[in-house]
Amino acid sequence: MLIQRAFFSYGRIALNSIINDIKKKNKKEKLTAYLPRYICSDVYLKFLENDIDIIYYELNNKLNALIDENDFAKIDIYYHVNFFGYVPLIHKNRFEKKYLIEDESQTIKLSDDTQLINQNHYIFSSLRKSICIKNTTIVYSTNIRNKMKMSLDISFFVKKTLKKIIPQNVISIISKNNENNFKFHPENKINYISYQIYKRINKKKILEKRKFYIQIIKKKLLQKNIDLIFNELNDKYIPSAIPVIIDEININSLNFISKYGLAYSRWAVDFPDNKGYLPNHLYKRICLIYLFKC
Repeated sequence: MLIQRAFFSYGRIALNSIINDIKKKNKKEKLTAYLPRYICSDVYLKFLENDIDIIYYELNNKLNALIDENDFAKIDIYYHVNFFGYVPLIHKNRFEKKYLIEDESQTIKLSDDTQLINQNHYIFSSLRKSICIKNTTIVYSTNIRNKMKMSLDISFFVKKTLKKIIPQNVISIISKNNENNFKFHPENKINYISYQIYKRINKKKILEKRKFYIQIIKKKLLQKNIDLIFNELNDKYIPSAIPVIIDEININSLNFISKYGLAYSRWAVDFPDNKGYLPNHLYKRICLIYLFKC
């Protein structure tokens, strides 16, 4: 089975391409997807925009799926999120009769040995969210193909590289006149500079740097009695963040990470049925300490 690798600018555009491919294959009038409740709006809205019904599954305190067998029997698409590089999908053969989408947009795999179980299996990874390479999302599948079209983001290239030798008024004129010709097309182009960075990244070096941050930050968190969701890394993925459990009243105790040039925030504050959960619910208490800075 030949695995195709397609490049897109944004994760939501990549996901839309996956959904369109599924709809072409499927003869049912109505599809139903099974998504984790802890998810951002860009994901679940993309399914709704494509007229796909959604059933949500809950997660345990380690962000593993709690699959309801009755719901599982009703769905066509199973959507798995490898949360921040700590929760890869296992026992994939269970999903061979479903359309399987693996969302690895919050991490990047250390090796390049991507494998698919069948032609209805899709994996996508956003390098912006995992290692801060702008406008670069990769889809692995057997069906989705796009020609590797490069583009030059004139605003980025000119302003950052030639700013000292080109007057500002000329930069503005060039950017405006060449907007359609030079800026990446969101459907099938990635930024040329981003692609060159992607080809040259050293994943092992990135992982070692993040392990260094994790070691330091974990000690501080333990001293402050802040609960970590994961104590161990998955050795096949580069983590994008350290997820912790913390109440809003204590959130300022994370301010110490700024001295390392890092930041923290809540994630998926607009997840489905947000208002239905009490303030002490797991999803509302998760905070991410990001291991990189864009």
